[in-house]
Amino acid sequence: MRIYVCKDESFNSDKSRFYQVLLNPDQLQESISIQYANNQGVKTDGDNPDAVRKLPPTFNLSFLFDSTGVVRDSVSGEYITKPVVDQVQEFKDICLKYNGETHEYNYLILVYGKFEAKGRIQNLQITYTHFNQFGEPIRAKATASFIATVSFKEEQANTQKSSPDLTHARTVLDHDTLPLMTERIYRDPSLYLQIARVNGLHHFRKLKPGSNLIFPPIERKNNA
Repeated sequence: MRIYVCKDESFNSDKSRFYQVLLNPDQLQESISIQYANNQGVKTDGDNPDAVRKLPPTFNLSFLFDSTGVVRDSVSGEYITKPVVDQVQEFKDICLKYNGETHEYNYLILVYGKFEAKGRIQNLQITYTHFNQFGEPIRAKATASFIATVSFKEEQANTQKSSPDLTHARTVLDHDTLPLMTERIYRDPSLYLQIARVNGLHHFRKLKPGSNLIFPPIERKNNA
């Protein structure tokens, strides 16, 4: 398995920068969610929620880091002896790198056989399980969640192929701002106040990472 690094959501990668997973994961979990809204009145009978939007899928994987010398590299076949802390740091440098030029975390392409997913890391938990006599970790397990991302061009193409009233959904990541997110969706950051009203945001300057926002179609006024 390889994890390629991309500069932005166009996912154009020169394939030169990637993380080679030392041990291929034995399990990959895809999670798909649909958000519903109950539009029934307070005093009405029944409960028939309407679908609001399909949330971006998430992919959950586990990675093993080992320097005991008993595990072979999945590519070279050689025994792995590189310190676990170095292995973990290499993984973090790829998946958790914040790009100061684009003000974004790295966009990633996960490739495993015929499986391919594009997105960014959403959550990472590392558990150190074995230590040597000096207290240095010699084995660790990382559980990572990646949230899928659709590039602007792909999204525009999908919109043209389907309904013109398509509502977009986005999950807030660290360092995301409402103007930045409206720039990505509409190519117009000035629309952030309208999006704040749609989502009922009273403190839109401080978005909560992990929260979901709705970006509906917006009619633009012609100032000519």
